[in-house]
Amino acid sequence: MTSVRDIQKGYIELLESYINPLGKEALNDHIYSGDRFGSMPYLSDVLLAYYEPLGKDITDYWKQYAKEIRKSLAESNNLKVCYSGDISPSDASMLTNKLGMYVDTILIPDPVLNITQQLAPVSDRNFYLRSVVRHAINMVKIKPLLDADSEFPITAVYPSTKIFNRDFVEKIRDAASEDARVYINQTFNLKLKKSDDAFEIMQSFKKPEDIIALVKNESNLIPDWALPSVQEGIKNFYDGGKQMYIKEFANRPAGEAIYMYILGRLMSFHDHFENCKEFAAEPLYDSPNSWKMFTWYLDACFPEGNLLTNEGLVANSIGIDNPKWIGNLPVDALVEARKRGELSEIRATLTKNINRIKFTRVEDLEGVTAQVQENLKNEFDEHQRKIKDIEKRFKNNFYLKSPVTVVGELLGYIPDPHIQAASALISLPFTLLGLVDIYRSSNKILEEDRAERGRLIGLMYDSEK
Repeated sequence: MTSVRDIQKGYIELLESYINPLGKEALNDHIYSGDRFGSMPYLSDVLLAYYEPLGKDITDYWKQYAKEIRKSLAESNNLKVCYSGDISPSDASMLTNKLGMYVDTILIPDPVLNITQQLAPVSDRNFYLRSVVRHAINMVKIKPLLDADSEFPITAVYPSTKIFNRDFVEKIRDAASEDARVYINQTFNLKLKKSDDAFEIMQSFKKPEDIIALVKNESNLIPDWALPSVQEGIKNFYDGGKQMYIKEFANRPAGEAIYMYILGRLMSFHDHFENCKEFAAEPLYDSPNSWKMFTWYLDACFPEGNLLTNEGLVANSIGIDNPKWIGNLPVDALVEARKRGELSEIRATLTKNINRIKFTRVEDLEGVTAQVQENLKNEFDEHQRKIKDIEKRFKNNFYLKSPVTVVGELLGYIPDPHIQAASALISLPFTLLGLVDIYRSSNKILEEDRAERGRLIGLMYDSEK
C-alpha cells in the first residue's frame, strides 16, 4: 500500500510540472500570480492551452490513489481537522503555521481537482486560469508540510468523493435542497412546503432590488450579502458574479443566482460533513461566509429534541483574555519542530479531551463536559505561564529573529444540557478556532452504536488575524 507521504509527493510533483514553467517568482504570491497570468493578453491563451491536460492528469492521479489515501487518513488515530470554506485556504502556509503546533494533521480537499472538474465547465476561461494557477501555487507552497517526515502528516491533500461518486452528489443535493427551503423560509418569512417551491419563487426575483425588498431576517445573511449594507451587499454580489466568471450568471434572474449560491454552499457543507465523519476529523473553516452558513445550519436543522443537549448549543467560557500561542513559524521551522515532538503534550491533551466528549454516555455528558473544560483550562493556563520560555526555546533552536507567538481567541460551542443559548459563543485559550459539539438525543440510539450519533467538534480559523 502506498504511504500517505508518497501519495502527497506524487501529487506535488504533478502540480509542479504545470507551475514550474511560470518561474520561481510566481511562488512568492499565489494570489498575485493567479491574477497576473489570468489577465495577460496572448500569454493567457498560451497558458490555457498548456493547462488543457491538467484536468485529466489530476483526475487520473486521484483515481489511482483515492481509495488508498482516504483509507489511510480514516484509520490514523490522531487529532485531525478537515478544511472547508473556500476552494482552498486563503493562504495554506499561513493556516498551517498558525495551527500546525496544536493539531496533528490538517486535511485539505484537492482544490485543483475541484476547479478542473467543477469550475472549468461553467466559468470564463480567464477566471478558470486565474483560479487554477492561484490554488495550485497555494498547494505547492506547502510542499515541505505535505512531504514532512513526522509521526503524523502535518498536512494532507485528498480527493473529494463528489468528483467520483454521482450517487453521493445526488444524495447531498437532495439534502441541501431541503436545507435551502428552510433557509429561504426563514430569511424571507415564507411557508414553502417543497424544495422545488423554493427554487421557483427565487426564480421570480428578477433583480437584486426584488430580493432586498423581501428580506425579513437579515441575521441569516452571509457577510458578503449584509456588508456594508443589505442593499449594497446583495447587489454587489450579483453584479460581481455577472462580471467575473459564471457564464450563465448574466442570463439568470438575480434570485436564481442567489439560490444556486445557497444550494452550492449547503452541498459543500454536506460533503464536508461526510468527509469529517469518514476521517474522524473536526471541521475547520477560514471563510466567514461558510462559518455563517455552518452555524445557521446547526441552529435551523437540528431542532430542539434532535440534539443530545435538548436545549441546543451553548457557550461556556474558560476565561483567558488574549491568549498567546506558537503560530508564526516559517514552514521549515514548523516541520523541524514537529519532528522533534515540540508541544506534543498539548496535541495529546486536545485529542484525549475531545475524544472524551465524543464518546461519553448521554447520562454522563454534563459532568464530562465540565471536566473537559477544566482540563483544557488548566492545560492552557500552564501553557500561557510558559509561553515566554517556549518562544525563547523556539527562537534559539530554530535560529529565528521574528516573534513566533500570535494572539487571538477561540470561537465556537460546547454543550450544556441545562442552558438555552443556541447561538452563543465560547472563548477558549487555543488558537483562532471554535469547538462545536453536535449530538443527537434519540433514545433509540444505543451507546455502542457510535456511528449514528452525529458527533462533531467544529473549528473556526480566523484568517484575518
